[in-house]
Amino acid sequence: MIWNIDKNSITEINGLSDLVNLRLLNVPHGLMTKIRWIGKLTSLQKLRNFHIRVESGYKIGELKDLAELSEIDVGNLENVRSSEEAVESKLNEKENLSSLSLNWSGGRSSAPEVDEQLLDNLRPHINLQTLSIEGYIGVRYPCWMTDFCLPNLTSIHLRCSRLEQFPPLGQLALLRNLCLSNMAAIKRVDWSVYGSADGCAFPFLEEMKCFIMPAWEEWLTAADGCPFPQLKILKITDCPNLRGMPTLPLSLRELTIHNVGITAIPAMYRDISNDNNSASSFELAPSLCVENSPSQSSIDGFLLQQQEYFQALRILSIEECERLVHLPPEWSANLFSLESLTIIKCPKLITCGIQDSNLPSAIQSLSFGSCGGLYASLLGRLPYLTSLTSLTLRKCAITTSLPGAEVFARLASLSRLWIWYCRELASFGGIEALASLKYLSVVGCDKLITVSLLQPPLGADVSQGGAVASSLRLDHLHIDRQSLLSMEPLRNLSSTRILTLDGSSQLTSLPEQWLLQNRSSLQCLIIGNADSLQSLPPSMTSLYSLQKLTLFGAPSIQSLPEFPASLWSLKIGGCHPVLEERCQKDTGLEWPKIANIPHVTITNENEMWDTYG
Repeated sequence: MIWNIDKNSITEINGLSDLVNLRLLNVPHGLMTKIRWIGKLTSLQKLRNFHIRVESGYKIGELKDLAELSEIDVGNLENVRSSEEAVESKLNEKENLSSLSLNWSGGRSSAPEVDEQLLDNLRPHINLQTLSIEGYIGVRYPCWMTDFCLPNLTSIHLRCSRLEQFPPLGQLALLRNLCLSNMAAIKRVDWSVYGSADGCAFPFLEEMKCFIMPAWEEWLTAADGCPFPQLKILKITDCPNLRGMPTLPLSLRELTIHNVGITAIPAMYRDISNDNNSASSFELAPSLCVENSPSQSSIDGFLLQQQEYFQALRILSIEECERLVHLPPEWSANLFSLESLTIIKCPKLITCGIQDSNLPSAIQSLSFGSCGGLYASLLGRLPYLTSLTSLTLRKCAITTSLPGAEVFARLASLSRLWIWYCRELASFGGIEALASLKYLSVVGCDKLITVSLLQPPLGADVSQGGAVASSLRLDHLHIDRQSLLSMEPLRNLSSTRILTLDGSSQLTSLPEQWLLQNRSSLQCLIIGNADSLQSLPPSMTSLYSLQKLTLFGAPSIQSLPEFPASLWSLKIGGCHPVLEERCQKDTGLEWPKIANIPHVTITNENEMWDTYG
């Protein structure tokens, strides 16, 4: 038997524990905590969001007779009062159990020994494959977390802020995924985690992620060690004191280093027993991302010594490396397979000899800005990147105009363009020559806003008989100031499907003329941070193609206009309390205006929705 319960059906949980043949139970998180005597459902196969309480019927002993469980997610383990009570769960007898999640609440100040004794008595069956432990504040790992106690583990997630030493995870022969987060007390990773002094460990580990480990300083292996021979994904984030990393295998497909204290990217070794360690045999696109690494002054060693790996790179991203001075002259010539390149906020970079023949024309995505002398070289290379589909210009302080039409005309495949925080930009240049452009985002361009305020008002061209339809056929336009719509060629757009006005706190009214000239195509209108917007115009009803209207941060709006019959989604967040009251179903004064809209959400809470969905 399978039972599905809606979040509003609280009455349905009464007597639920009498359904002894129930195998699958789909219950929203808020209702799951209200189900008492869950232990009676002896045929249950999955138990999620089981939060322990001190009252009878909600204790961990409810797990005792649930022998069929294959998945258990337990929360509020701090409410288990004794080690003996923990033993009553009989986790070690549940041979069908493949996934176990053990969770304690945060913000507790209890002694570490309490959690340690409790976790020791929550030993799972040896068949367990996936284990997650979060909120545990013990300083030592449980006695059962070894290779011979959990030989079938394939995935581990640990978030244990006081744990001082890792268990010998490296000897778990089947382990493929390892995630370590918020491990604030870990200072050193050495032979103890590998489980052997020779450093040969993690034989089948494919993905490793380490997040928020502020005290981590050393990551050691034996001189001739070969850990992680099958590693494909490695992500190290927010480990600012980590000064070095071990040699990595050429099997690596994705390396991400974000806010890490290392001064050099680790070297790579070839596993002679692995035939997949050559650039020609890379099945997946190798990716290297180095971000927010203030100590990184050079990546020459990696680029020059790891040429076999580097030549196979598909994605290269270098961001916020403020000490990085230069890239070796050979770097761009070796990027044979590169498809995506990002170099942002590396202000000390000097020109490194990018010539017309260097960066491969096969590059599809390019993002650059605040990259010192390298900026001019990359900008000059644009006409030759004929496969480019995505371009981002960010914090390009010296740019006063976008490239001319002769450059953009060669970028026949470019469909997405971001222009962010280019403070001196005053002209869109030859942007109309981008025949395939579908998405344009312009944010934080101060000079462009200043110039836009000097333009004639929208509609003036029409009254003078001089309006010419723009050749741009944008699908989605995202801007942070309404005045940008007065700039050529945005003022003459007539086929835009989505308009997003974001961060427009000075917006007092909507651009009616622009909306009306796009009414045959405009399907989605998104307004964000509309603190000064007093009302929506009566002309809204003329937008006969509009399907979705979303506003958030609109505290001044107290009434609504009539809406077009095409509208099926209306969302207004952070509105005036009066508007929320007036839109109450059946009784509100504004209700007749929105009664026929299928999906309506109007609240004075300033929620952030998925505005692009």
